[in-house]
Amino acid sequence: MTTIWILAAMEDELDLLKQALQAAPGEHDLPLPVHIGRIGDFPVGLAALGIGVAAASLGLGLLHRELKGAEVIMVGSAGALPGSGLIIGDLAVAEAEWLSELGLATGPGTADARALGLPGLEQSARFDGHLTTAIRDAAERMADVTAGPFLTVLSPSADSQQAEIRSSAFRAVAENMEGYALAAAARTLGCRAAEIRGVSNQAGDRDRHNWDLVPAQRLAQAAVLQYLKEHA
Repeated sequence: MTTIWILAAMEDELDLLKQALQAAPGEHDLPLPVHIGRIGDFPVGLAALGIGVAAASLGLGLLHRELKGAEVIMVGSAGALPGSGLIIGDLAVAEAEWLSELGLATGPGTADARALGLPGLEQSARFDGHLTTAIRDAAERMADVTAGPFLTVLSPSADSQQAEIRSSAFRAVAENMEGYALAAAARTLGCRAAEIRGVSNQAGDRDRHNWDLVPAQRLAQAAVLQYLKEHA
């Protein structure tokens, strides 16, 4: 049974890990790209869930048997939110995830789930503390690292003003499009979950000439590989 899983939105975000772990396509009937590699004696699963929180939620549901009781780490890139102190080339480790637009709308790209008064509707979910600390410690050997809450968004911040509004509303350090799905599902799946992302851009800056996407994706993978070497 595979007890460690690494998840991302896109296959490109797993390329370094697939090569390092000598991963091969898994034998399964799931409509997801899944590979199985090894670190020492431990099998490691790698899966691309798709882009956005809806696709990530569906992918997690499809993988629920494989993920139950496992250690699950999400990797990828993120935009640094104002006030986080993050710069392009840093690593960010999520302590929790907020879903920005869940609830009664409060502004452009923000909402408040509490305002709806619906039982069981939770706008935030925490990651496993021990796993998060271990990944942060490994990541600090690779780059500057900031740990804090992340913000999952349905639509990335369109400009610096929207990024400022989101930063103020949630006190999050980085925005992404999938992390909340894993944080929320971890309790149901009974898995230990964590998330690490390389900072590719400043949230709200839509000029891709200012981005450094591929190095950010690879840095997050390198940090997870370092963690696997130390703990598997």
